[in-house]
Amino acid sequence: MVNKGKFRLLSFIINHNLIFYKSTNKKKTFIGFSLLSCKSIESIIPYMNYFLKKRYFNYYSLQLDSENKNLIIMCFKDLNKNTILKCHSIIYNELTRINNSIIFLEEKELENKFLKLVNCSLDLIQFHNNKKKNNQGTNNDNYTLINYFKINFELISKKESFFDTFVNLSKNLLNDIILIINFKINRNNQIILYPYCIEFQQKSKNNLLLDLEINNFFNSKILEKKKLTINKIGLIMWRLSIDIEYFYLLDYTETFYLGNKYKSHNLSDIITNIKEELDKNSIKSLKINDEIVLINENIICVLIQRMNLPLLKKIIKNYYEKYNIFLIFFDSIDYENIIRIQELISLDKIKIINKNQFFELNINVFR
Repeated sequence: MVNKGKFRLLSFIINHNLIFYKSTNKKKTFIGFSLLSCKSIESIIPYMNYFLKKRYFNYYSLQLDSENKNLIIMCFKDLNKNTILKCHSIIYNELTRINNSIIFLEEKELENKFLKLVNCSLDLIQFHNNKKKNNQGTNNDNYTLINYFKINFELISKKESFFDTFVNLSKNLLNDIILIINFKINRNNQIILYPYCIEFQQKSKNNLLLDLEINNFFNSKILEKKKLTINKIGLIMWRLSIDIEYFYLLDYTETFYLGNKYKSHNLSDIITNIKEELDKNSIKSLKINDEIVLINENIICVLIQRMNLPLLKKIIKNYYEKYNIFLIFFDSIDYENIIRIQELISLDKIKIINKNQFFELNINVFR
């Protein structure tokens, strides 16, 4: 992490598939933005979370629109421009290797996609400037109005289908909408998210009230309109939220499809799925039984449906000296109880996580 700098929002250079800003203050800071398009959110989110926890970039944002185009915007920040280039190269090579449907935007396409919010924001700024110059106002109603809505994730009932439902509904309403979820990492190494929605309206047109229509459909105040002032425009240009309230990703694994690959409640099926994913990523593994898999000859991964202390002691006795042990608890009460046992959590070679933490993991942590 580097110190904050001052930046001119429209002063940047494009270097192939990166947009670079350079701060204007004495201690020069570089910020780089990279955009990629992907067909599946489910396939990309675990990798982005992995890179975020590795601190390869400062934050990333998921952007969805009514045209069903999924974009990921990554923000890199460092005092050394070459560090940004190196981190971006690692991400580029890894993602293009594992998924040929991922496309990193370049040159003019990169600029156009990144600047969509910028151009609309400039329309709004120009309109306000014109109003200030003319006390009588302006007769030009052909400008774009930007509405900002906070998304109250805690009120979503069907978390696993929210994105599809929201995008399809906005498409039916014929509103020009962008849904953005900003992902950051806090001091406790937890991924937190800031969800919001941007609506673009032509002032000259009659538009439906988006929040009213959406909230009526969900029968809950999912969208909450917030005042977007001119001094906040830079935040949404860079796909950041104007709100300070956030949510924990681990509370919304269903929304981001992080548990989809392990839908089964049968541990044997889940172990088989884990084994298949390890094989797909060229990570050596061996299925020991229906609840245990050996990874890279040095990690034992144990799935625990319900607490069984005698069995847990036996596993630790048999494997602790030779292997690192991942204990994955599928029952939340068992997990809360086990992490209170100081003698267990103090053991260096044992990592205890719950199922949501496991779903959040990228399989490459086992390399």
